[in-house]
Amino acid sequence: MLSATEQGGNTNAFKQAQIKHRRQAENPYRLDDSNNWIDFGRGTGGGGRNGNLIESCQVVVPSTGLHDENADGGPITGDDGGVRFHDDYYEGPIYTLSGAPGFFFAPQALHPDLQRWISFAAVTKYCEPPHVTNIDYLVPCPKKSSEAEENTTFTNRDEDTMWSLWKKELREDDQRQYDKKEANSCRIDTKSNSNAPKIRGSTITIQQRGSQPNKKNCKNSNNKSFQKLTWATMGYHYDWTSRAYHPEVKSDMPKLICDLSKLFATTALRVLLSSTSGTDNSSPPRSNNVRNDDDVLSYDPSACIVNYYNEKSLMGGHRDDLEYALDKPIVSLSFGLPAIFLLGGPTKEDTPIFPILVRPGDVMIMAGPSRLYYHGMARLLPRGTDLLPAVDRNRVASLPQQLAVMDQLMLPDGASGQSHDGCCNQLSPEDDTALQSYLCNHRININVRQVY
Repeated sequence: MLSATEQGGNTNAFKQAQIKHRRQAENPYRLDDSNNWIDFGRGTGGGGRNGNLIESCQVVVPSTGLHDENADGGPITGDDGGVRFHDDYYEGPIYTLSGAPGFFFAPQALHPDLQRWISFAAVTKYCEPPHVTNIDYLVPCPKKSSEAEENTTFTNRDEDTMWSLWKKELREDDQRQYDKKEANSCRIDTKSNSNAPKIRGSTITIQQRGSQPNKKNCKNSNNKSFQKLTWATMGYHYDWTSRAYHPEVKSDMPKLICDLSKLFATTALRVLLSSTSGTDNSSPPRSNNVRNDDDVLSYDPSACIVNYYNEKSLMGGHRDDLEYALDKPIVSLSFGLPAIFLLGGPTKEDTPIFPILVRPGDVMIMAGPSRLYYHGMARLLPRGTDLLPAVDRNRVASLPQQLAVMDQLMLPDGASGQSHDGCCNQLSPEDDTALQSYLCNHRININVRQVY
């Protein structure tokens, strides 16, 4: 319940929605607001006051595939009248909300293997130079005395990768837990390490759900710590201070992310183009230099923000309005823990504000008018999908549709064990364990947009 102060005029509608759905320290696993969620994976849209939200959930691309001429709603065709196949557009089910024109949602569009590969790239490559992270902006800690250094659990070096630091933190936490357990049982064996914590030939053990390395015990001699990683930027790097992009400040965009975002962006643009006469409000805003449909459907993914969320994270209501190409969609990819995403309107006072359940493997596209809608993240669901009802398999991407996406993204020599960006299909036992541990306690959200 909102307090009297929070219900007053000083709190805007979006903030009230965020307060309603935010994490509660005394009840971090709360599901008491689940009747209000929009769950595209199950086709449910709320209860109580918001019981009518399910009626506003409309399928705009039939789950039978984009190339099915007899599918309800008709096929999506090319400029020559021919049906477009999956090499141009996503052929799985996509939904929208009648109260949010241009907003699209593709539940479970990404195969679990593809989620795993992209997640691994996000924690090993996307957060390393030449890309930029929040760690680059942290003020270095003052040097410690030699005595203090002796008491430091471990020392991080500038040349350490973020991923190596995560594995180091897991080892340190495992050792602390092991030592504490042995001390309590008074059975510490100082002559043998046969009982040292190990798993699958690795010195890392997988973290239990709901646990992660203790930040208080992860003492570092500098600020380079995986626990402090919150964002990374690729392509054009957003200047958070001046709130602007600078053409000369950029790194290469990963091909895997480019190809994947193009697939969903062009699908959304085609749906908008084919469903409007060009006069109603559901059509995407067009730039003055648009010449034909090919220009409308073009998409150049040139900037990307990777957000790394822990169980206590939230994202306040905001609009992504500093790009120049506001007629081009934002594509959002989700990995790890599920979350409650809030979608508002053009201002923070506009209602309704939709609380949307986002599972790992879901894809959101904000195009058309919704491209400039306020949005944010109310909370993560720390128990993952354990406490959530299963999706309706008839409403989400089928295995063939997920594999069709992967077929487009994998290089021809995929049999060699490599995918785009050198992301390995087979991880070492140590990396696989560490990745599972991270995804059990965090959410990775990759947002792609066209800047110019």
